[in-house]
Amino acid sequence: MHPNNDNHLLIQENKDPADNIIFEQRNRNNFISNNFIPSLGEFTTLSVNNHDVEHGDPRLHDPSIIAEKKNNNTMITSATTSTTINSNNNATNNNNAKITYPYGGESLEKVRREQLGPEPIYIEWPAGDPDNPFNWTNRKKWIFTITACIYTVFVSICSSAYALGETGMQVEFGISRTVAILGMSTFTLGFGFAPMVIAPLSEVVGRSPIYIITFFIFALFQLPIALAPNVATVLISRFIVGSAASTGATMVGGSLADIFHAHKRGNAMSFYAWAALSGVGLGPIWAGYTAERKGWRWIAWIQLIVFSVYFFFLLVMIKETRGSVLLSRKAAQLRRQTGDQRIRAPSDDERSSLAVLIKISLTRPFFLLFREPIVTAFALYIGFCWGCLYLFLESIPIVFGRLHHLSASSIGLIFITVWLGPTIGYVTNPIQERIYRQKSRECNGHPPPETRLYGAIVGGISFAVGLWIFAWTSFESIHWIVPCIGVLLIFLGLYYLYLAIFNYMADSYHRYASSAMAAQSLLRNVFGAIFPLFTVQLYDRVGVNWASTLIAGLATILIVVPFFLYFKGAALRAKSKFAGQLQHEIEHAVAETASEAAAAGIEMTTQSSSSSCSSVLSANDIKRV
Repeated sequence: MHPNNDNHLLIQENKDPADNIIFEQRNRNNFISNNFIPSLGEFTTLSVNNHDVEHGDPRLHDPSIIAEKKNNNTMITSATTSTTINSNNNATNNNNAKITYPYGGESLEKVRREQLGPEPIYIEWPAGDPDNPFNWTNRKKWIFTITACIYTVFVSICSSAYALGETGMQVEFGISRTVAILGMSTFTLGFGFAPMVIAPLSEVVGRSPIYIITFFIFALFQLPIALAPNVATVLISRFIVGSAASTGATMVGGSLADIFHAHKRGNAMSFYAWAALSGVGLGPIWAGYTAERKGWRWIAWIQLIVFSVYFFFLLVMIKETRGSVLLSRKAAQLRRQTGDQRIRAPSDDERSSLAVLIKISLTRPFFLLFREPIVTAFALYIGFCWGCLYLFLESIPIVFGRLHHLSASSIGLIFITVWLGPTIGYVTNPIQERIYRQKSRECNGHPPPETRLYGAIVGGISFAVGLWIFAWTSFESIHWIVPCIGVLLIFLGLYYLYLAIFNYMADSYHRYASSAMAAQSLLRNVFGAIFPLFTVQLYDRVGVNWASTLIAGLATILIVVPFFLYFKGAALRAKSKFAGQLQHEIEHAVAETASEAAAAGIEMTTQSSSSSCSSVLSANDIKRV
């Protein structure tokens, strides 16, 4: 950093520390550059005046080190003066200029060069501002989390309940089983491709309008399915429903990242993963009885009724969580109140046009998918697992109907084990969180991403073992409860894998995490669309046992993936263009923070030099857990 005696540089955290990237800005003739500085507490203040550097951290007890807090005010900064506008819109000027970079994004230098108008005045969140989603009360955060995760549960229910109505459609429309299964495939295809457009759109208009509009479409298009005169109507409607439903699965995780800091996000993310997978088991439980007693159309009617009631609840309870969008709205409000058109949010400059955002959203995931070994390996692995999930939605009725002669309503009850697997995973996930918190303390808040993979290792083993049990206990002579145990282990493993991969991608790729997740999400849903199409043929031609054995063998081979990334992930990330750059920034920032703390007489451990920050558990680690 090149300090300037006449300037202060304030960094206020309102996203994950790793979401900040390198910023450069010319201030008159003086050059100021900021490499990412991690937050040590709730926020970090770096003030450059002469040669003093101040970090707002509770561990720094030197009286001269004071964190700047602006309560109940909106801070506005320009390149020439620091202006604070209070609730009465009275402006006061400070002598020292302050430049704020509250969000990650592209270099502001490029924006500066391209601007033709007067120099803008930027606003940022004051410390402790209750409007900042990170500063919401814990109660408000969990109300939002539960509201959004109910959407996720409904999406999972809708995806799986359809399978129990396929037989009725076959009879009514005179179609083959494969054609009926296409409704499952079209749903997952819409589920995979729609986020490529919806995700960047949420960057511009915010998340809450997307939630409301997509859920309205999601609920409304149950109606044409319930009234469908032919199978084509069902298939088209299912594609539209799947496209709208993708918001309830893909955007909820992003919203939780908007309101929870990384070290507090574990419980919320595990609840979200539970919602995503448990709903798969809940759908067929009631859909089996409904299809048997009222017909397949009533599955859609019941969903339409329930979803419509929830829609009004969603209108009241859902709140905007995207901090950059909220700050942009604040800037617009201040422009109207003051008449000063220079007032802007930093994201107004950093945000590209919607067309550019969609272009990036459609291209960067494929670049990561084909050029990043970590993304490729996990995308293929979770894609295979997700394909198996949808394959089981089709194979469970085959196995328990043919071998154990269960009715549709009884087969629906078998899916209780599909719900029970993720539920056990959610209850036991605090073990993984305890390991992560321990490593986080040892590494000054920056544990290696591989710390997230303990759950994936357990999940991979559980997934494969469950498949082997299901394969070789699916006999008429063996009680039906035994293959149910296999199904439970399969979905327990899926829960651990899904959650671990989601968190690992976020920790490894930080600001590129959405693109990395989009890549694996697309491949995951493509597998989910393809696998059900050959389920019937596979089980008919080679038999229940050998069909399941084939899948179990592939799952056993793929167990190596989380093990390999656990031991070699750091080396792969170091060679990566994206993950390597981000890791270098973090290590540099942690070392710089430790250096400044040492100057203040405080000892800190840096991730780059401490052997305790290895992702591999020591004997002492195991004892502590």
